[in-house]
Parts: sequence; structure tokens; C-alpha cells
Amino acid sequence: MTDKQFNRRDFVRKGVKGLTGFVDNLREEPTHDTAEAGDISIMSAMADYPGKDQPVSAFIARPDGPGVYPAIIVIHEIFGLVDHIKDVAIRLAREGFVAIAPDLFSRETPLQHQDDATMMLDLVRSIPDSRFLNDLVAAIAHLNVLTFVDEKRIGALGFCMGGLYAYLMAARTPRLSAVADFYGRVAYPGYTANKPEAPIDVVSRLHCPILGIFAGEDHVVPVDDVHRLKDTMMEHKKSFEIKIYQNAPHAFFNDTRTSYRPDEAHDAWRRTINFFWKHLKGPST
Repeated sequence: MTDKQFNRRDFVRKGVKGLTGFVDNLREEPTHDTAEAGDISIMSAMADYPGKDQPVSAFIARPDGPGVYPAIIVIHEIFGLVDHIKDVAIRLAREGFVAIAPDLFSRETPLQHQDDATMMLDLVRSIPDSRFLNDLVAAIAHLNVLTFVDEKRIGALGFCMGGLYAYLMAARTPRLSAVADFYGRVAYPGYTANKPEAPIDVVSRLHCPILGIFAGEDHVVPVDDVHRLKDTMMEHKKSFEIKIYQNAPHAFFNDTRTSYRPDEAHDAWRRTINFFWKHLKGPST
């Protein structure tokens, strides 16, 4: 499939309200062996939205057609807003969702060591979780002013670092209707002023259903932590699904890395889309 190109005027005329920044070229099919997506023609753009103290850059993808759609906030890994995350947003758009992927490192751009996991982890540790969460909650406010978004049907999907923040968002705001967490940390190895609580600590405050996607051979997220999270969510009678892919490593969904496992990735993607269809595409209240 080849998507049409739109300049900024075309994009605004199609129903964008509140977008600032510039329109990027619409992306073609991903060059990697990705999980299957829908077959809806889409349009996409880079745009800034108002953060708490300064603008946040984001990638937005949406179905190319009139209508009001449910929306999903896509939260990136520690490597930032890379092409893989934009591809995820495009896949969601082709499934009938508006997808917005904020660049949580907008203030640090350009990143000097974006491919160095150790350096990026040090950067993440230096930034308060409250800043990340404020920027993500601001994305919800931005979605509210987009004429093609159903503000009552907003979810979040995060990967690794982003999975942790998607989960924390579910405890932070009642504005989310569903959250999917791909192998986000369940507990911090050590708590600091910047990292005062992890998903295991906020279960009682969850506002929406959770889908947890985890890996059985994950060197970052111990499986024992996942079982502890499951037990805690059952104890608090929360709505959730947890799937552990026993033979998969951390980041098995990322098709740009050697950790990619296509069979598990395809299954996890379909499970995720079904989850969002169930919770975001039902009758609006």
C-alpha cells in the first residue's frame, strides 16, 4: 500500500484542530518484517503539542477519512521516538485508531548517544517520572482538541520504559479506557526521588483494564515480578490480562533488533488490537 501525501493545509482541511509543527512525508510500508496491520489508508505528521512547561514533539497517524476515532498514546522505549515507534503508530492507524507518539526526550534533542542503552538508561534515571507523566497527560489534553478524536475512547500502549509509564498513567488519570504494557518494569531495583513508585506500587489506584505482555527470558523484567504483579492485581480485583511468551527475550516485538521474534510478535500484536477493539471501540458512554 502507498499512502497519499498531504501538505499542512491538506492535513488541516481533513479535520486537524490544534496541530502545530510541520507535516512529515507520509510513510510507506515499514521496511522490516513487521507484525500484520490493517489495510486502512492513513495520513501522518510530526507536530508539537503543549506540555506543562514547553512544547512536546510527537508523531501522529490517523485514518485518512472523515469520522471520529478512538485514540492511543504510543510510548517509546529508552531509545526515544525512533522509526520503529512511528511504525507502531502507523499500524494502529491502519487498524482504525488515531495514534500519537510523544517524544519524551524533546527537551534533550538532539540525543548524543541514542543507540547506547547504558547512556540512555542514565538519562532516563536523571529525569523525574513526574515530568514524563505530565507530558503524557498533556497528550490526552491535546487529543481532546482534535476534531477527529473521540475523547471518551483513549488508551495507551507502551514498550519497555514506555510500558512502565503506560501503567503508571493508568493509575494517574481516569481519562484512559485501556492500557497495554509491553515488558515494562514491574518494580524498580532501587527507589529514588526521581523514581518514587513503580507499577507494583500503584495497582490499587488503577482506573482501567490492563493488558500485560511479557517475556519468559527477559533480562530486564524478572518473571517472578510479573507473577507478583498478577497476584497483586487479583488481590485488588482489577481487570487485566497477562500473557508471558515463555521463550522470548526482552524487546521481542521490536523488529529492528536482534531480539525480534516474529511468531510471538504477531500473536502479541493481534492480542493487543483485540484488547483495544474491546475497550475502545465499544459503544461510547
